[in-house]
Amino acid sequence: MKQKMKVKVFSMKGCSHCDELKKQLNENKINFIELDVDEHEELYESFSKKVENEFLPAIIIGKTVFVPNKSFKTITEAVEHVKTHLWGP
Repeated sequence: MKQKMKVKVFSMKGCSHCDELKKQLNENKINFIELDVDEHEELYESFSKKVENEFLPAIIIGKTVFVPNKSFKTITEAVEHVKTHLWGP
């Protein structure tokens, strides 16, 4: 299935949840752009204030945001949200 929307993932080196999300996205053939919070510090600070959440990994698809403890509890649940958002139920 062709992916029309860009998926962006805020992540951090050494974050096991971030690594697991990227692994599962790759396994599901979901292309994504990784935004390391240390390399994109200002962008992440602005983002985290806007969504009122600093937890990682955070996912952005267009104007839709998925963040831990608000949008999903597990990485598998996060990937299911991404798949549904991209391809429908």
